[in-house]
Formats: sequence, structure tokens, C-alpha cells
Amino acid sequence: MLGIGFHFWFKANALHIIENLVESKSNGKVKLKVSKFKFNYFTKRIELEKAVFYTVDSTNASTTYRFSVRKIDLTVQALLPIVFKKRLLIETLELKDPDIQVTRLRRIESKDTVSSKKDVSIPEEMGKVYKSIQDALEVLKVNRFEIKDGIFTLINKIEPDQLPLTVSNIDFHIDNLEVDSSKLTGDEKILFSDNIVFKSHNQNIILPDGRHRISFSKFRINLKKRVVEFDSCTLAATKGDSSSASFNVFFDALLLTKIDFDTLYKTEVIKADSVYCVNPKFTLDVKLDKKKGSSKPAPKLEDIIQQLTGNMQLGNVVVSNADFNITTIKNGNPNSFTFSNNNFEMRGLSVDQNARKPLKVESFAMAIRNYENFIKDSVYSVQFDS
Repeated sequence: MLGIGFHFWFKANALHIIENLVESKSNGKVKLKVSKFKFNYFTKRIELEKAVFYTVDSTNASTTYRFSVRKIDLTVQALLPIVFKKRLLIETLELKDPDIQVTRLRRIESKDTVSSKKDVSIPEEMGKVYKSIQDALEVLKVNRFEIKDGIFTLINKIEPDQLPLTVSNIDFHIDNLEVDSSKLTGDEKILFSDNIVFKSHNQNIILPDGRHRISFSKFRINLKKRVVEFDSCTLAATKGDSSSASFNVFFDALLLTKIDFDTLYKTEVIKADSVYCVNPKFTLDVKLDKKKGSSKPAPKLEDIIQQLTGNMQLGNVVVSNADFNITTIKNGNPNSFTFSNNNFEMRGLSVDQNARKPLKVESFAMAIRNYENFIKDSVYSVQFDS
């Protein structure tokens, strides 16, 4: 009889305890609301349906977060600590169909920059969510964490003309997480786990300016192997009112090897030993005449690269079997440059958003084949095979 009474009491109060636990551990900054709560005494499994985490105080915050999940499955070490110690000791935690929304509300003032920061960076904002997940996993003592089919949306209300940025089909898992803040030395593996894997597929991402997009069939990050991979990837930009240039870059495969994930975690800088790009096709169409009545400058290449990648330090960049098709019009005179099956290498490629010159390359070597150039309305042409 006592067991039956405890069952109904636990069912009525456990959800309220968990919601209060989230609020208290976040010092009142984050709240949790759950529509349905299920648990099983024998398997020690808890299910939360239609759970929503959200930031409470948006008055002074520069950024707000909303994290809604269709279903949360978790296996706990014991049920009684939830009631008597208000603690969740979790073995595994799985989030199904989470929807993460990040909204930038106001500019961030920084002593390191001349003006306040208004542009949003995909890696930076996803990194902040990543850090928040780590903090939560540390509190909950989670051994294995997994996200299935997640969606990440970035909204910049500082610039109302910018479009929301969305990345979907996100799969993410952490194995054998071990976090003890009191014993950290600063030299631990990122997120202090055996391995972290991040994957996404079949994406067509429109950047906030509405002109630039990135699409790919597969994207993978594996910390244990220290690699990042893209398959069938396209970077493209269309012409707009403030820009007279369009480009399209496609490559079969892009591979970053020997990535220093500790540097990425501690300083938000992408540092890799080598980058390999296979079978890329570059198409560029640009009009160099000055546009009248255009007060808004076109985005610079450095700004676009920073928005896509953040800061970078790459030792070697190797491009194999590349095709180029470049068309320019200057003062009414068209010029075209085409060459195929080309290889080139760069050493010491770096992107630093706070530097006077954000994009730098130490050395560049290129072999040109099957070259053809038409100039002065095609009156002259230059051709050579290598």
C-alpha cells in the first residue's frame, strides 16, 4: 500500500522537481516546461515529451535561447535521489527532434574592436550552445549524450533585413563523458570525452544576407579521428542590388585533417594541419564598373569567409583537378578566363576577424593547364595547354 502511494506521489511531483532543478541549477536564468512525464521503476528510464528550455531574462541579455524537444529519453542511476537530494544522476540522455533557436537582440560591445559587433557567426553561436550543453551535462553527470535529427536556427534582430539561418538534419553524440570541474588542469580533451561525432546531411543553407548559400550532401566531424569532411558541397552567391558579382564553387570532397580541437574549444579558432579539396569547379561572373546610386557596399570576401568559418589557421591547402571559368566586364569591355584540370597549393592560410587584413596567405603555388583567355570583345585570344 505504501508503495502504491509513493508511486502516485512520485508521478505527481517528479516532473515539478525536475523543472525546479533546471531553474535552480541555472540560477533562475533558464526554465523548463514539459507536457508529459513517464517513468519505469525497473528500467530506470524516464521520458519527457514536448520539453521546452528557454531563457527567462531578455531585458539585459544580448542573446536569447529557446530549446524545444519533441521527446527526451534518459536512463538514470536511481530514482530516489531525484526526490530526496534533488539530483539527476544520468547514464544516457537522448534528445529526439530538438529545435534550437538563438536570437541576437542587441550589439555586443567589445574593447578589442573599434565598433560594436553586429554580424553573427555560425560557429560562434553554435559554440555557445555547445558550451551550454557541456555545462548541463556536467551538472547532470551524464555518461552518454545524443541528439537525433536536430534543427539549429540563428536569428539576428540587430539587422532586420537579414534572413534567419537554419541548419537541420543534425545528429550529435558524445561517448563516455567525464567532467569534474574541481580536477581540471586545462589540458583535457575537448568536452573531456572519448569521442564526439557531429553529422548533418542534405542541406541548402541560405546565409542571412540572402545572396550567399552553402549546400552539401554530407558533413561530418569526428574528434577521435581529428577530421572534418564535406561531400558534394557548393558555395554560391547571386548578384544583388549592392553587388555586381556572382560566383559558384562546387567540390566533390573537402577534408580537413589533424584538427586541433582543443584550440577550437578554448579560443574558437579552426586550426588544422592540412586541407584537401578534390575536383572543385569555380565559376565567377563580375562587373567591375562602379554602380551609381549604390550607397551600401558589397560584402567583402573576408567577411563572407569569416561568417562561414570564423577564425582559421590552416597549415597546407591542397586543391586537386580544379576547373575555373571567370568572366569580367570592366568599362564595358568583357574578358574571360577558362582553364581546367589545375592543381594549386597554399601554405599558412589564416583568417583573423580582428586583424587589419583579415585574410592572409604565406605562399601560393599553381600549375595552369588548358588555358584560354578572350579579351577586348573577343578580338584577341590567348591559349596554351600548360
